[in-house]
Amino acid sequence: MAIRSKAPNYIRPKYLELLIKASIEKLKKAARGIIPGISREDILDLTVMIPPYEEQKRILSEIAEFNQLVSLIAYNIGD
Repeated sequence: MAIRSKAPNYIRPKYLELLIKASIEKLKKAARGIIPGISREDILDLTVMIPPYEEQKRILSEIAEFNQLVSLIAYNIGD
């Protein structure tokens, strides 16, 4: 199933990706049937908070910095 924003000027694609990843557990709980899966409605009913466009940029930047720090720590622990 493809997910895309109907308002690309209001949500950054990378931010949308993070929102979906953050909602994985809720979506897993919605899985049902013999072959578990989620419906279109499960996605459409997903409620997320979307900050202003520039705030999304700041959040993504902070997450990137955090990920770099975690990678550096993990690398140094591996020594």
